[in-house]
This record gives sequence, structure tokens and C-alpha cells, in this order.
Amino acid sequence: MSARALTLYGGPILARRTSLGNTVSEETERIERQILAPYATLAAASKGREREEIRDELRTAFQRDRDRIIHCTSFRRLKHKTQVFPQIFGEAEGRATIGDHFTVRMTHTLEVQQIARTIARALRLNEDLTEAVSLGHDLGHTPFGHVGEGVLSKLIGTKFHHAEQSLRIVEVLENDGRGLNLTWEVRDGVVGHSWALPAPATLEAWVVRFADAVCTARNPHCPTCPMRPECPTGQMLMAKAKADAKEPKPKPKSR
Repeated sequence: MSARALTLYGGPILARRTSLGNTVSEETERIERQILAPYATLAAASKGREREEIRDELRTAFQRDRDRIIHCTSFRRLKHKTQVFPQIFGEAEGRATIGDHFTVRMTHTLEVQQIARTIARALRLNEDLTEAVSLGHDLGHTPFGHVGEGVLSKLIGTKFHHAEQSLRIVEVLENDGRGLNLTWEVRDGVVGHSWALPAPATLEAWVVRFADAVCTARNPHCPTCPMRPECPTGQMLMAKAKADAKEPKPKPKSR
């Protein structure tokens, strides 16, 4: 591409190449190699996408994935999905809690993103990859938390898992059946974020796993959370994790 600057009202607003002759995305990748830890996942070393694309001059591969997730339809739908569905007891026993402070998947996702990025920065991991996995990890979740998964499993006659559905959304369902064409690392992190499934391949995705657990543990609107031993959901998840430990998880499609 040309090295000339874009102009707005006659003035330069964006230089397409740096003083070293790199595009902005190439410069970002150069900086990653300098400042990230040896165990971090570099954008330049990504395994790539299922369908080849022209390289973006401004954003790295993981930054593009983050933006695609934020702008997809499934991400907007998170605001209508409750993460937990607590009930009040006493006189109103059996009735759903009424109020303005439900935890929905959108707010939960943003909390996971914030915690995960903080951890990733402290460990000198790739923050862009961490953020992309965080934003996409619950795209396929049902309303009403894991209770919704159980109900849906009964209705369809087979096990429904939100992490597998999240992968299905970004690979197939979004973009009129074409999917979002995300990088392998982001798709691996999306399906591997759940503790009920085998571990993901990158440390950035592991960070999202722990950040997700932290958000669940600190949720003030959840009367019982999966991080507590007495929680039936937690017991179910641990039993599921042990049972599935030897079973291969659905992996993102190879290039």
C-alpha cells in the first residue's frame, strides 16, 4: 500500500506506515516480540484462519477477531440473557426476583474481559488474544445459566454445552452461515474456556478460564455458585469434567 497519509479537510490524520517502513500492524507485531513473555502467543505466529484473508494494515489478526466478535449479532444478544436467575424467599417464595440489577451475559462478559486483560498484562501475555477469547466465550450460552443448558438438553434429547455452541456460532452460524472466520487460537480458546471440557492450547485462554471462574465466584446475585463445594451445579460440572477428561473436545477446524 501507499505510504501517503490519509487526509481529512486537507490535514494528515493517519500515517499508513511507521518510520521503520512497517505498517501499523507489522509494528505492533514487532513490539509484541520485544515486550511479551517467551510463553506468550504472538499474533505473527498465529495458525491462521480457515479461509485466507488479505492482511490488515492497522490491526493484528487477534485485534481483528476481537472487533468481529464485538460487532456480531450474537454479542448483542448477550444483553438479553440472564447469567443467573435468583429467587427471593419468604413471602414471595417461588417468585422471580424483581429489580434492575440482574447479572446478564453481557455484563458478565465485560467483567471477564476486564479481569482477564489485567492478568494477561501482569503476566506479559497477549492482551488482544485474551480479550478476543473473553468477549466470545459465552456467545452460545443459554439464558438462566447452566439451568438453561439442562432444560435445553432435555428438549433436544442430547447434551447441550454452551462452549460448543459458542464455537458453532463463530464458525458457522454468524454472518449468514459463513461464520466469523476467526483465528485458530481464538476459536480454541472459546471452546476451551469451560472447566467441563479439555484444556485450551494457549495460556491466554487459560487466563480467561480463571477470570470466568473469578467472576462467577464473586457474583453477588448468585445464591449458590459453581465455585462453592455445596453448589449442585459445581458438583455436576466437576463430575462432567472428570467424565470427559479422556474424550476429545470439538476442535476448531484446521486451515
